[in-house]
Amino acid sequence: MLIVEDDDQLAELLLEYLGQQGFQLSRLASGDGAAEAILQKQPDLVILDLMLPGANGLDVCRQVRDAYSGAIVMLTTSQSEADHVAGLELGANALESPSLPWARFTIWSLTSCRTGSIYH
Repeated sequence: MLIVEDDDQLAELLLEYLGQQGFQLSRLASGDGAAEAILQKQPDLVILDLMLPGANGLDVCRQVRDAYSGAIVMLTTSQSEADHVAGLELGANALESPSLPWARFTIWSLTSCRTGSIYH
């Protein structure tokens, strides 16, 4: 699983919690280089912040969707319907708030993965 999140506190929470659930994780703190990392690593799931320094989440999603078949969950605090629609149109599987309950997120993550390669 790849986490692309610039908020260090949120990223650390995700890394700690999902790591405890057995996920193999890596993290980028900027949209710059995210598309290349996704295409090279082909993780089963990408957690992608909508608002990132460098390329934003929408740009990253647009760049990878045709060549990446894994799940993309965008995290956003935006209440803008336009942001949500754009994310889904560009290929995100879901847009979620960072305050999403951890148990629901874990269950969604597990059921979204194509293989068991990120869970041991």
